[in-house]
Amino acid sequence: MKIEKVIILLLMLGTISSFSQTKDTIKGKLFFSDHFYSEFSLILVKENDTKTPIVLNKNGEFDLITGRNKKYYDLVFTYKNDTIRKFKFDQKWTKRKSPKSISLNEKCNASKRTALIDIKNNNVKLFLFSRNPNENTINKQDIEIEKRYNFRYVYLKKIEQFDCYLDYNRKVLEILPLKIGYEFLNKLNKNVIGMN
Repeated sequence: MKIEKVIILLLMLGTISSFSQTKDTIKGKLFFSDHFYSEFSLILVKENDTKTPIVLNKNGEFDLITGRNKKYYDLVFTYKNDTIRKFKFDQKWTKRKSPKSISLNEKCNASKRTALIDIKNNNVKLFLFSRNPNENTINKQDIEIEKRYNFRYVYLKKIEQFDCYLDYNRKVLEILPLKIGYEFLNKLNKNVIGMN
């Protein structure tokens, strides 16, 4: 009788420990534009305690099995050697059936609306981005184009800013040719976000 109780107790402990060792699965979705994905398609995410990163699909979705369960998970999203987003993922979100939404850039001060305001106030900017450090300066030809068409180039330093300024640029590139003519589009710097 004692042996049966010991066996039952061992089986119960094994069952309890197997339940307690279930690892959390982080389901998330990083929001970005199709244009962003076409430029930077190999986006990775990892949690601080995991060694191997996961590749996000084209919709920005990912499932990441944690190394160990904890209250918060520190997610790091990268493209090549650049960290594009850090995000603290609460353990309660691991119980969700649908992925947790994560925006690429929460602090964006540019939009279609700000573009319209800048056009009205003759304070137009066009935002540029290049991962090539040799292209991150405004050259003499760019300065001439800026003066001729009354706008200013601004190079962004971080990939995560790309989507933030995409809508702004698209609105400028839609409206400005109506005011000054379409020929200026052919003279713009090739790194203007939203040109392609």
